[in-house]
Amino acid sequence: DDQPVHLQETSGECLRHNVLRVPLQELVLRTEMCSVCLAQVSVEAIIKADNALPCPGMLKGNKCDQVHGYSFCREIMYSQDVGPLRHCIQCRKCVGKNTIHCMRCNRCYVKPTTRFDSACPCSQGEEEIFDDGCDLC
Repeated sequence: DDQPVHLQETSGECLRHNVLRVPLQELVLRTEMCSVCLAQVSVEAIIKADNALPCPGMLKGNKCDQVHGYSFCREIMYSQDVGPLRHCIQCRKCVGKNTIHCMRCNRCYVKPTTRFDSACPCSQGEEEIFDDGCDLC
């Protein structure tokens, strides 16, 4: 399975928005370390697994339960089990899965979990729950 990585084999807005900026030939040679089991994870394997690669490492005699993805805009591997990301088309960057993009202020904010009001903090003068990206990575 030493096929070269082709763009049609990958999916996601993150790659499409960053394809000209990210040197794919160098990227597929890169490995990252799993933060849980410390196994080396190939970025090429993540791409071929449609950005959801079960970790190949072992942890205390069992298979590591992390599922890794890669953010092309942030150039980092992240664990989908710890902090799932999605690519915001308007911001053109990966943000937390539970965010909403506000067309008024053109920023993503964390969706409230306990309030019925889902208005953006910009309408209330609040800044603390804006999501500028994955802080779990």
